[in-house]
Amino acid sequence: DATNGAVQDPNWVIGVGSMLLTGGGRFALYGGGLSDKISSYNRIGTLAANLRSGSEVQFAADSNLVIGSVAGVNGVTIPNGRLDTYLDKNNARLQLTENVTAGSVYFRNQGGTLQAGGNLIANNVALKGGSVTLISTGNDIGTIAANINGPLSITDINQLIIGSATGVTGITTTNQNVTIKTGAAPGYDNQSWPTTASPANPASLTINENINAGTGVIDVTAGNGGVFQRHDVVDGALLENGKINA
Repeated sequence: DATNGAVQDPNWVIGVGSMLLTGGGRFALYGGGLSDKISSYNRIGTLAANLRSGSEVQFAADSNLVIGSVAGVNGVTIPNGRLDTYLDKNNARLQLTENVTAGSVYFRNQGGTLQAGGNLIANNVALKGGSVTLISTGNDIGTIAANINGPLSITDINQLIIGSATGVTGITTTNQNVTIKTGAAPGYDNQSWPTTASPANPASLTINENINAGTGVIDVTAGNGGVFQRHDVVDGALLENGKINA
């Protein structure tokens, strides 16, 4: 239980079967001290956290990681906070078995990200690394962006925006399939469709940035509200943002 977080010394590696984070503040668990350089890749089997609003967790590992249950705490809860994972070595994979709730989520996982249980609830989600499967029907993501080396499957309970998050813009999958399923957009009125998506009449899926699947297939199933594709025109020229390539 850390009131003001924790900063990992670059000379140390954490190796335990499970870790529970409570309290609040910034938990910089990558051996970088106060810098952004990753110096320590930890080896932890299961991670859980229940932190106060606005806290941050930045965690690096060189082995598979499960976000699950530890000592009676299920998943990761950081209201209005941040969760980053950097699984950059040994084809390490992140598996979600319990809920993850945060303001911002950044998953950079070489071996990919697999949701086996729980829901992902976040304002912004950025994805890098290998294939990503986030298909729990209770997922509630505001804006998503991905640049990955594998297929992407996303399910969201209501409206979803393809945009920019934590330095990642749009969706790129290196010639791999993209599958997106979204639910009904709250407040959508099919008698009053606007020329631009708006809070007054939102789309189920809003494509504000490019989706590039290369030779892959893009499969979209949208709920009530349909799909809105950005089509900004500046000085008579249509901007590239929101383009679909497959």
